Amino acid sequence: MNYSKREDAVTGEVVYSGVHKSGARIFVMPKPGFRKCMAMFATAYGSIDTTYKKDGQVLPIPDGTAHFLEHKLFEEENGNVFDKFSMLGANANAFTSFGTTAYYFSSTDNFFENLETLISFVQSPYFTEESITKEQGIIGQEIKMYDDDPGWQVHYRGVEGLYHNHPVKIDIAGTVETIAEIHENVLYDIYNMYYHPSNMVLFIAGDVDVEKVFERAEATLKDIPPLSDKIERLLPDEPDSIVKEKTEIKLDVAVPMFQVSFKDNETNLRGKALLKKEILTDMLLELMFGKSSEIYRELYNAGLINNSFAADYSGHCDYAFAAVGADSKKPYEAYEKLMELLENAVITKEDFARVKKCVWGDYIDMFDSTESVVYSFALHQLIDVDMFDFKEVYDTVTFEDLCARRQALLRKENCCLSVVAPKG
Repeated sequence: MNYSKREDAVTGEVVYSGVHKSGARIFVMPKPGFRKCMAMFATAYGSIDTTYKKDGQVLPIPDGTAHFLEHKLFEEENGNVFDKFSMLGANANAFTSFGTTAYYFSSTDNFFENLETLISFVQSPYFTEESITKEQGIIGQEIKMYDDDPGWQVHYRGVEGLYHNHPVKIDIAGTVETIAEIHENVLYDIYNMYYHPSNMVLFIAGDVDVEKVFERAEATLKDIPPLSDKIERLLPDEPDSIVKEKTEIKLDVAVPMFQVSFKDNETNLRGKALLKKEILTDMLLELMFGKSSEIYRELYNAGLINNSFAADYSGHCDYAFAAVGADSKKPYEAYEKLMELLENAVITKEDFARVKKCVWGDYIDMFDSTESVVYSFALHQLIDVDMFDFKEVYDTVTFEDLCARRQALLRKENCCLSVVAPKG
C-alpha cells in the first residue's frame, strides 16, 4: 500500500497516511520513546443514523441499534474478544456517540498482534437470535440504570428540550421497547452498510514501525472494492427554535442539579470551517464559564454552585450544542443569575489574547499522550477535519470572530434549562 508523509512544521509531529484498496483510511503517527501505543478503528455511524437505504427504499433503524451493535461485535462464536486482548496485555474498549462508533486498544507489548485482533474482530460480525435476545436483556438493564442516573437525565432532558426532530435528542442506548425491535437481519443490514471500510478510519499512535503497520493493516483489512459513493446521512429538517425553555424531573438525589443547554444552529460545516468554529467555541466557553471566569466566581461566592460547575460542547457537522451546569441547592436561582451575568459579561481584547494562548497550549499538550492524539485525530477525520490544519486555522481567529460566535451561540432564546430535583 502506498502512503504519504505530512509534517506539522510548528510541532514537528508527523503523520503517515494511506488508503487501503477497500477504501479504509489509515493514519500512523510515530511517537518514538513512548511506552504506550494506541489504535482506534472507527466508523461514521452513530445514534443519529435512524434510517438507511436498501433496494431503493428508506427503512427505519430502531433507536439504540448503533450502541447495540457495538456491544455485539465483541462477541464471537467461540468466546469474547476482550479475552484475546487481555491475554495479549492490552486494554480494549469501545464507545458509541451521536455520529460515531469506535473500537480501540492501548498496550505496551504485543502491539501488532493486538492490531490484527482489533481489525479482525470489527470486520467479523457474529449474530444469532439467541445471543441478540440475551443482549437485549443486558442492555435493557443498562437503560434502566440510566433512567435513574441524575447526571445523564439532566443532560439528556436538556438536549431533548432543544431539538424538535433531529435524532440527537434520542437516547443513544434507545429504550427497552426500541431495542426489542432489533433482530439478526437488521444488524447484518446495518453492519454491511455502515461498517464498510470506506466509511471507516484506522488511526495508530506510538513507537511503531510505520512500514510494518501499513503491511499488517493491508493484510488484515477486507479485500473488497470501495464504495462508489459516500454514504448519505438521512436527517429530518430541524427548525432553529427550541422545544421548551425549562424541564424538570424528580429523582432520588440529595442535592438538585441543573444544566443550561444552548442550541447551536451554525451547522452543515466541514473541514477548516468546522475546525474554526470548534476553536472559537472552546475559547468562548472557557472565557464565560471557566474556573477563572467572573460568572463562575459570582455564582460560587453566592453559594449557588459548587466546584462541579463545568461547560461542555458537542460539535459535529450535523448537530451542535453547548451545555453548562452543576449541583445547586437553588437551581432556578442559579439559572437566573447565570443568565443575568452572561448577558452583562464583557469580553476584552486582553481576554481574547489570553484564552487564545490557552487553546494553543491545549493543542500542544495533546501530543504528549497517544490516547489524546488518537481520539482527536481519528474522530476529526470522520468529519473531514485534519488536526494538522489547526495552526493555519488558529491564526485566522480574530477578536471579532469570538464576539460573533458569542452572539450566535449563547442566546437566551435558544437555551433550555433542565433540572433534576429531589423527590418529595
